[in-house]
Amino acid sequence: MYYRVAICLDGSPHWYWESRMIVNIDTLLRVLRLYRTMPDRVYVFYSSSIEGLDLMLARLNEGLTCDTLTIDQLWAVNGV
Repeated sequence: MYYRVAICLDGSPHWYWESRMIVNIDTLLRVLRLYRTMPDRVYVFYSSSIEGLDLMLARLNEGLTCDTLTIDQLWAVNGV
């Protein structure tokens, strides 16, 4: 599974990649601790392919739905 963190800056309607590709859930959880104070402006994207991540970000920026997780959802799933 591939993960990547995207952020929406204040006042911007677009989401941008904030992290590089992450392939380990423990690494992802460590990265997300940096964003604990802004959980509503951070999404975690996950896909079985690298190309899938870019497609998901493009869909989100077009106002379409895509599978993402918030920081709170990811921590709840992983018992953090």
